[in-house]
Amino acid sequence: MSTISAGRSGTSRWATVAIVLLVSALTAALVATNSWRLAPDGTGGKGVVVDDAFVLSSDSGAPLPTFRTASFNLLGYGHTKNGDRPRFEDGITRTGYAVKALDRFGIQVAGFQEFQEQQHERFFEIVGSSWEVYPGDQLSSAAMHNSIAWRTAHWELVEARSVPIVYAYGAWIKMPFVLLRHKDSGRLVWFANFHNAYGRTAEAQRYRDQARNLQIELANKLWESGVPLVLTGDMNERETYFCPMTTLAPMRSAAGGSMDNAPCSPPSDMRIDQIFGSRFVQFSNYNAAQGRLIRKTTDHPLVYADVSVPTRRRP
Repeated sequence: MSTISAGRSGTSRWATVAIVLLVSALTAALVATNSWRLAPDGTGGKGVVVDDAFVLSSDSGAPLPTFRTASFNLLGYGHTKNGDRPRFEDGITRTGYAVKALDRFGIQVAGFQEFQEQQHERFFEIVGSSWEVYPGDQLSSAAMHNSIAWRTAHWELVEARSVPIVYAYGAWIKMPFVLLRHKDSGRLVWFANFHNAYGRTAEAQRYRDQARNLQIELANKLWESGVPLVLTGDMNERETYFCPMTTLAPMRSAAGGSMDNAPCSPPSDMRIDQIFGSRFVQFSNYNAAQGRLIRKTTDHPLVYADVSVPTRRRP
């Protein structure tokens, strides 16, 4: 079990324990259902790898799941309906623009932030069964705001989980991580999505520090599963999120920059809306779209990248 660093709050300790227990339970479930196998790859049958049904060898000839993912802060309904962003149209109207943007940019999996009830309802009025989301309306209204969405033509849900993350004013909100199966290849990918506390006060930074530490711990635990992770979110930080995530977890940024134990060198296009992936994931065509359609939709860019998932060669 992971060691909990000194100085964390009691709630943070329980959140860390919850991460460890959740991922351990999922790993055990994969073993029990034969999604895992002992590897006949020179390890003497002692190494555990994901079964060939999910991780394809590089010479198998089967397609790799190349897809486009995004982090998309939708600017919550409450901000523009008698809120603090009066220049924008209401959230219901802007949800239509958001769906157009997802289609225009070819997004297959998106991490939404500020996805409020009225926007959730309008989203499904438009897309029907062509998209699914988690948690959506399955947990709480606060949890809904940070939902992962995927196109059902390309992806199917294997497992849906959440982890409590501290947000603004110290509120603990369940935020999602899901295991999806790419339909064309059968490959599995974890997706996690977060929104960390805003504000320039020392208190807000303390909440961001707690959230970031939990997110790094989750990335490390999911690495042990052997299944790649794509992590999106409005982190409300730039370098101070990038550097710990890429040095303390086996993660890389879609925007570029350093990784591993090298001195931290953030990408030149460093934003608070970020996309990360497991170290062996390959990113290309990174962009932060800010054209007219996006500016009508939200006060954030649509940050996206293409993702390729080669086989991870486990030691």
